[in-house]
Amino acid sequence: MTTSTLLRNGLNRLFQEGRTTSVVVLTGSVVDTDYDDAMTWAQSGNTIWSSGLVFPVSNKQGSSEPILLEQGKILMSDKKLYVGSEIPLSGDNIKIGIGSPPIQHSIIPDGVYKYTVGDGLIYQKCFIREITGGSLY
Repeated sequence: MTTSTLLRNGLNRLFQEGRTTSVVVLTGSVVDTDYDDAMTWAQSGNTIWSSGLVFPVSNKQGSSEPILLEQGKILMSDKKLYVGSEIPLSGDNIKIGIGSPPIQHSIIPDGVYKYTVGDGLIYQKCFIREITGGSLY
């Protein structure tokens, strides 16, 4: 086995001990309506169930988070989610549920980081924000 495969397998075992996570990819379409928001969202494909590690955002020096906080890209109320390489986190229209029953979150723009070893994707980290209402909830 390659180094990237061994690392991916080890991290996937670690992620299994984490929180229940669901990932839903949404597709939007414009509809003819009298309302201001003429966009409707529908689930594209099946819900992907997995596990992931969830941590609060930290302003501890020595990481990138204090810089992102200072730039206003993330908030202290946001969370970090670590998941395996097989989870689809690309695109703008992804809804992530944490726990059971799931509390819905959205991925913060430019908030997905992919970690590779050699030519293999090992795991992903994304910053997520709780969805408190609206059409995505």
